[in-house]
Amino acid sequence: MDFAAKVSTTGQTPLTDFNVSFSSNLDEVLMEMNPAEDGTVSFSTDTLSAGSHLITATAQSPTGETASDNVWVGVCTWSTPELFDVDIEGSGWTVYGDGYWDNDGGTNGWLEMTGIEQSSAGKQGAIFNTTEKITPQDVHISFKIATGGGVSSSWEGGADGFAMSIIDAASITELESIVTTPASGGCLGYGVASPACGGLDITAFHIEFDTFPNNNNPISDPSPASDHIGVMLNGDAGTHHLYAALDDIEDLEWHDVTVEINGTTVRVTFDGNEVINGELPNLDFRGGYIGFSGTTGGKTNYHRFDELEITQQCLVQ
Repeated sequence: MDFAAKVSTTGQTPLTDFNVSFSSNLDEVLMEMNPAEDGTVSFSTDTLSAGSHLITATAQSPTGETASDNVWVGVCTWSTPELFDVDIEGSGWTVYGDGYWDNDGGTNGWLEMTGIEQSSAGKQGAIFNTTEKITPQDVHISFKIATGGGVSSSWEGGADGFAMSIIDAASITELESIVTTPASGGCLGYGVASPACGGLDITAFHIEFDTFPNNNNPISDPSPASDHIGVMLNGDAGTHHLYAALDDIEDLEWHDVTVEINGTTVRVTFDGNEVINGELPNLDFRGGYIGFSGTTGGKTNYHRFDELEITQQCLVQ
């Protein structure tokens, strides 16, 4: 990002004797320098942290007089899609629980939350980006999901489901305490708010893809029971603020999902069709760490994510 300013004076002091500093309300002092003979100063940086910055340029004369001006800029760290075609080890994506990176033996990779191996306690996996955050402003997110291929010892069909989450955690340590808390089964790897799933108080935004009709085990899903998409908040896996029933999605085929947050409006499309478009009057989207989670119980399924792309408007003023 490039910054420039120009110093002028009505006095006789050479402009090259002035001092100019650039600072950010988030990153403090960015640069100090003396102007050129015509009073111009400029510099470039690629180290601004994500968020909305108030950039202030302050000029100081040799005798201590100062003048300043400022501008707001927004910095977004997401610029290219995450295709996950290469092993994510060392890439900034951190694996928790039963999650893992997988591929088809060739050039196509994805994130897997659970696998289909049965476990007496169920599987619970998550994978989060722990190096970059989504900023607290409007955002457009797209990704692919695939689920199915599960096994059951006693009945047909698979379970349980998976979710994309954006968690407003102050640190990676806090994020990890949240991500590793949920129980398996109906908590879907994000539902930490209810006592049965974890009992934590968090600020977060979630899109869940639920393929098992829970009824107080440990939470309840909307009726009629079916595969569904839910817009969920703050680790609460039982309150569906917005909801859309889906046809059976357990075909282990890739499906396209987009999520748009514009103020208090949330819009979701599934395979190009709008399935949710509604208002959440109390939504205060705070951004945070983005990641994925999934769970199994007595039934299993693969729970896969791929081709994540995030777009935010970076110039905010």
